[in-house]
Amino acid sequence: MHVHAVGAPHLADPTKLLASARRIYGDAMDSLWGETAPAPAGQVHALVDGDVIDAAGLHVTAVDTPGHAWHHMAYLLDGLCWTGDVAAVRFPGLPHVRVPTPPPEIDLPAWRRSLARLRELRADRLLPTHFGPVAVDTLSHLQAVDERLDAVAGFVRERWQAGQDNDAIIAAYQSWVAQLAQADGADADAVHRYEVIVPSEMCVQGLVRYWQKQAGKGEAVTQWKENNEWGQWRGHGAGATSRSDRRSASRRQAAAKGYSCRSSGRRTLCPWW
Repeated sequence: MHVHAVGAPHLADPTKLLASARRIYGDAMDSLWGETAPAPAGQVHALVDGDVIDAAGLHVTAVDTPGHAWHHMAYLLDGLCWTGDVAAVRFPGLPHVRVPTPPPEIDLPAWRRSLARLRELRADRLLPTHFGPVAVDTLSHLQAVDERLDAVAGFVRERWQAGQDNDAIIAAYQSWVAQLAQADGADADAVHRYEVIVPSEMCVQGLVRYWQKQAGKGEAVTQWKENNEWGQWRGHGAGATSRSDRRSASRRQAAAKGYSCRSSGRRTLCPWW
């Protein structure tokens, strides 16, 4: 099992991960996702940007793609790119794109940089987690995601700045995205399924939190990220813009936590436990 270095500990002990998700999905958590069991620690392999997974003669490259979350990665195999959530949600046979913006780690500039990076990969086919493969060409889909990200961010920001409370923003958002889906040819059942998979409440909460932090209302969180060494690994700090810088910062953070990472050819091996 291969996963972003930041997310690796949560697979062996998903307690915090599940608690965070339950705050979003509430009573629907179990019916939506079923039982979640810890992964055997010895089977979890932590990845940093550019690592290559060698499996049965296949070479899968891990691509750091933050924005939706800081522990987010896409995976490239030949001309196929498994994009996770950074390339949004799109149902087979429908052109409608829904951008998932849950709290707590939405970062719009980082998300846009990740979309630009996916464009640079020039993959032949995108396979989002929900629900690939994308039928249209790669660049058209990524452009649609970029535009929708700007639209939803602006929609929430305008209402938040006007002083509307969360309930009012959520109600307006849910009605608006339903109209967008209908305009893209979604029937009532598809509109409902989009809402179940990408709840409006979750999206608004994530974007309101983001705008609050930008306005200085989340200074403690922002300061922690700036001071924490992961911030440099993520590319926010000076001197951490190259792949080698990100790898070095990742290894330093692992060492500080008592873990070790060693390079083996094109791969970085991090036995986190």
